[in-house]
Amino acid sequence: MYISNPGGPDRSLKPEDFAKGFVRPRQYRNRRIGDFFKELEITEGKSTGIPTIKRAMEHNGSPEARFEFDDSYSWFMVTLPIHPVFLDVTEDDRKDDRKDDRKEIVSLSRRQEEILSLIEINDRITTDTIKAHFNVSMPTINRDIAFLKRNGVLLRIGGKKSGSWLIAKKVK
Repeated sequence: MYISNPGGPDRSLKPEDFAKGFVRPRQYRNRRIGDFFKELEITEGKSTGIPTIKRAMEHNGSPEARFEFDDSYSWFMVTLPIHPVFLDVTEDDRKDDRKDDRKEIVSLSRRQEEILSLIEINDRITTDTIKAHFNVSMPTINRDIAFLKRNGVLLRIGGKKSGSWLIAKKVK
């Protein structure tokens, strides 16, 4: 995914700042727009976006994000490379092969299979709802979900409140 800003970054920033992941502009171009985006929870305050992007990409196993801009600071672009699990795989492929892949990847418990079934119905289901469905403790659900994530069966896209689940093929 490419995200571009034709206005470019603040001139106080240097390319090596982005490489280090520590980006702190000295001034803001339009504080009112920034405050508006913060209220909508589209952006974060205090220049935490770049480190958050770097951590999220590393956490989910994606290649590093690339930050580019020209010498005159007239444009800025962020490239978020695709996660390897999605390369050469269409959504139809994942839907058709999902159950067969689970059996090839790992042996799942009945509860883990049912968790995946609940997620297929509602990819925004919360762990609290899953816990209530099975009437088990939260640590039990967290262990099952951690097992599914660790074995490449399940991915979390986005944050706890606004994110969703994705049942994925195992990367071989």
